[in-house]
Amino acid sequence: MGKERKDKLDNQTNDLYRAYGHFIVEFEQMCQSIRFCIIFIMDINGLKEQEFTQVLLADLTAAPLITKLRALISIIYKNDLAQIKHTEPLFKFCISINEQRNEIVHGTWSIGWASQEQKEFDIALGRKAKATKRGLEVKSYSYTAKIFDELTEQLKVSTKLIFGLLNCILNDYLPSKILENDNLSKLK
Repeated sequence: MGKERKDKLDNQTNDLYRAYGHFIVEFEQMCQSIRFCIIFIMDINGLKEQEFTQVLLADLTAAPLITKLRALISIIYKNDLAQIKHTEPLFKFCISINEQRNEIVHGTWSIGWASQEQKEFDIALGRKAKATKRGLEVKSYSYTAKIFDELTEQLKVSTKLIFGLLNCILNDYLPSKILENDNLSKLK
């Protein structure tokens, strides 16, 4: 392999690993923002010792965290269904990105693998097999660093919106003021 081709392979491979890793870190930041939101909701509703809530949340993965925050929001705004409705796109995004993250993290990826003829190395190929009652289901994925970066940016927006939702709760604002369509439209 010539030096120019090897340098390109190394650069594009490193960019894919960078983007993949950044996505994983930002996903966990979103989960942490959900934990904070739950902890402070419990605090303002009487459970002042936050360590108790932290113990209850410590081993939870994203799906139950999202479910619990969604339920708490429904309790807080039970008399104002319009406010609950404003939070739905955010929760739908969180559920969707969690499903996508699970497929990404638990998939098997080929990054930096190339044939002799290949000239570009900027695509990560993933595969996830699942045994079902119908036999084997295999999903294949194809991601570029740009796709991972776009997902990462959406995670950053969702984290900001979750903290905005917490700010609404703590300061008695309406979520509709924070969760405007302009912000939510950044989430796909």
